[in-house]
Order: sequence, then structure tokens, then C-alpha cells
Amino acid sequence: MNPYNYALSLRTTHPTMSGSELSNLIGLEAEIVHNVGEQRRTPTNQMLDGIYHKSYCSFKLVDGPEPALLESIRTWNDHLATKRAELAKILSTGGIIEYFVGVFLDKNIGIELEANDMKRLSDLGIRVALDIYPKG
Repeated sequence: MNPYNYALSLRTTHPTMSGSELSNLIGLEAEIVHNVGEQRRTPTNQMLDGIYHKSYCSFKLVDGPEPALLESIRTWNDHLATKRAELAKILSTGGIIEYFVGVFLDKNIGIELEANDMKRLSDLGIRVALDIYPKG
């Protein structure tokens, strides 16, 4: 298989819960937080027009080629399974939880998710968003 790097984050959005509530439920410290009803801002904290219509948190999980992507997803699924009730609370009240995977590559690669892995994601209510970044 051709080499690649990836970044794995957990992202949550919610129509009413604050970023701190989402962080507390998940049990991780968010790298990026936007709270529903607050003034929109750039990453450098400059004010933008409008307000956030939902809360958003991004939790950096893995950044690099090791461990392998599937191994990382399995490890984090195991960890998040211990927070099943908290995840269900987020989801049942209108929230979304997803893994965001950025894949950085020079040549084509293949990454397989097995049926059991997809079932585990589904059981936990976790979506997967993939962004592929070819070099060049």
C-alpha cells in the first residue's frame, strides 16, 4: 500500500447544548468551540456577521501516519463506547457526532472499513466525514 498521513477528529454539533456541555458529556477537551447564539468569529478571533445557529466542538484525536486509520477508529470506538449514554443524550436531543478524517496522499490508496466496524459506528451513532487531499 502507498504511504499516507491522516488526521482524525471527533466533531459534534447541537442546536441547544453549549460547547462546554458537549465537551463534558464526551469527556474530552475541544480544540475548537462555537456556542449557539454567540457572535461568529474567525479562527483569529475577528468578529463576523451573524451568530452561530448551533454549537460546534472539534476534538483532535490523531494526527499522523501511525497508528493506522482503522486501528485509530477502533481504539476511539472502544473509548467512546464507555460514553454510550452521553452520546445517546447528544443524539436524542438533536445533536450530531462524527469522525472527521482528513487523508493526505501522494498516490492512490485503499482503506477498508469492515462490516463490524461500520456496525459499531452505527451502534454508537457516529457518522464519518472524509476529506481527501492529494499532493500537488
